[in-house]
Amino acid sequence: MSRLNNIQLNDLSPLFSASVPNGSVLLGDFTLQSSSHRYCCGFVAPVSGDIQYVFVVPKSFTGTWGNTDGLINYNIHTGWSSTSVFSPPADALLHAGTITLAGTEADEWVKSAAIADKSVVQGKAYFLEIYDNDGDGTDNVVMRMHDTAPARTTDKRFHWMGASASTADNYASNVANRENSPPFVAIQIAGQVFVGATYSSSAASGNNSHQKGIKFTPDRDCVLVGLCATRSSDALLSNENTYKLYTGTTGPVGTPAETIVLPETSGFPRGAQLMPIAPIDLSSGTTYRLVHDPAGNIAEPYVFSAFTAVDTGLRKGIYMFEDNYCYTEEDTEDELGSWADNINQTCAILPVFAAADNAPAAASNTNPFQSASIR
Repeated sequence: MSRLNNIQLNDLSPLFSASVPNGSVLLGDFTLQSSSHRYCCGFVAPVSGDIQYVFVVPKSFTGTWGNTDGLINYNIHTGWSSTSVFSPPADALLHAGTITLAGTEADEWVKSAAIADKSVVQGKAYFLEIYDNDGDGTDNVVMRMHDTAPARTTDKRFHWMGASASTADNYASNVANRENSPPFVAIQIAGQVFVGATYSSSAASGNNSHQKGIKFTPDRDCVLVGLCATRSSDALLSNENTYKLYTGTTGPVGTPAETIVLPETSGFPRGAQLMPIAPIDLSSGTTYRLVHDPAGNIAEPYVFSAFTAVDTGLRKGIYMFEDNYCYTEEDTEDELGSWADNINQTCAILPVFAAADNAPAAASNTNPFQSASIR
């Protein structure tokens, strides 16, 4: 059997671990103007272990943030209800914590104080609610809640659930238990960060003939086995489209290590499509750029920007290969051409990886296509 037929997708593949929207990004916001104004999400623990941190994203501040205690609050409960969102018994509170804000963190991921001795169990459902005990109508913070773009496939472990101006109705006035609206929440469990929604905006790339794609540095030997691209048009996966794989510091006018010409793709439905290619061995620690080389001007691929994240663990949860994975584009088109990389962006071209022949595939108890964060 060929290596291609033997491929097992695992934690190496963006299909498994990279969060990439398949379309527009639309943001839902919520103002924390009293202890009763709360929003909530549910998550299924991907692993067992201690919860260490919670991450959320403020959007903006109203009034004078210093007039408050400078904190927002969160609660983690066990379980959730699919009918009324949540009806906790008195002993269902697992942890109550705070996140300190300076009043300047607009559209930045912020991190809670360290959480001690609070553990979760893999596969069990939990409920996180965000509020502000002393927020009011004058001095408050507006939070990024969730991505409201429709027809979205997301990581099934995170569910946007609802928002309410009253704690008395258990969110019944605004129930939204939907897997299609991932929340802007991240949780660190046992040293790993798991992220709901990640991207703050999506936009077409410039309408030009630049080579564009993904820069990455594998943290282990692996094999490039395919391409996945969003087909907003036939531009990325249509017949005889050319992709190039550059290594190291080779510029866009240099000689690529590999040139990939796609075969006939007529009849494919639109959406995120997987195109197998002849396997290409990749080496740990080597920098690669996998780029689309268009025949003419094209405003593809779509580029996805993330909220600012400076925490190392969070960035590793958002991006592949220990944060060595980002959008790259040809900076100029003359013989002095160079690459322009953006560490806070990815794009709708995804390289698909498999474990190298001499390294066993990482064990996983999840279906990578069901739990994938392609959205």
